[in-house]
Amino acid sequence: MKGIKGIVKKEDIGIVGVVLALVFVYYSVFLVYPIVKGFIGSFHEWNPFIYKFKFTGFANYKRILRDPRGVRTFINTFYIAGVRVAAVISLGLLIALGINAQKRFKTFFRVVYFLPYITSIAATSLIWSFMYDPNVGILNEILTFLGLPFQGFPWLHSSDTAIYAIMITNIWKGTGFAVIIFLAALSGINRNLIDAARIDGANGVQVFYHIKIPQLMPSVFYLLILNTITSLQVFAEPLMMPEVAGGPDGSTRTIVLAIIEEAFENQRFGYAAALTQVLFLLIMSISLIQFVVLRKGWKA
Repeated sequence: MKGIKGIVKKEDIGIVGVVLALVFVYYSVFLVYPIVKGFIGSFHEWNPFIYKFKFTGFANYKRILRDPRGVRTFINTFYIAGVRVAAVISLGLLIALGINAQKRFKTFFRVVYFLPYITSIAATSLIWSFMYDPNVGILNEILTFLGLPFQGFPWLHSSDTAIYAIMITNIWKGTGFAVIIFLAALSGINRNLIDAARIDGANGVQVFYHIKIPQLMPSVFYLLILNTITSLQVFAEPLMMPEVAGGPDGSTRTIVLAIIEEAFENQRFGYAAALTQVLFLLIMSISLIQFVVLRKGWKA
């Protein structure tokens, strides 16, 4: 057998070495270094604009627990994430089942539901902000036309409803991806199993629970973890949709939005770094728990 030198030319080995070196430098500078710097910075009172880097131990982490605004930020994030994950997966599956049952226009419906997902977050946030406008928004007009008391209702200006307005927008945007994943999974289900079950007298509900659901579990597993990670990092809609970033009284302030605010507005980079480390640990822990639990349930 020929060795590697007989297959790859010397000049090619040199080019590969240069490419690998560049990749290593790129990831070291733009990935590894920021991660390490952020972890170290979370234990310091840090402001790079005035070259301040004073060691404070766990002071930034203690501040997260003592800050009422910070605690509410975590509650907002988990609330949005929990509702979004459940809604996106449930709606995605229902819509996919409906599209899959159609004999015509399947491609059309795939495109319609997937378009919001690939549309710019900035564009969708502006569109939904206009729809929620208390004076000229179409949402209030429709609800008022239906006889509901929503004339001039301030969806994004009320601390009671702003978070739900953000959720609806985020769910609308994210559902299309779940639809595509479930449609792909449904197309891979063995039709022979379904036909055999129907011959044995199984009805539609039994076919769904005993044949389709088990074969859809890998997709549910994938979407659950992916949407959990995505939902815990939501920030664009709370940043752009309300008049004030984070909504009235901080009602839509999320962890990532708090990180941006603390670092670049308040110039408390150490505190922002601590929030980043906590968010990382939360995402890793929740994803690991989901992976272990769902994997055991799937195998069972």
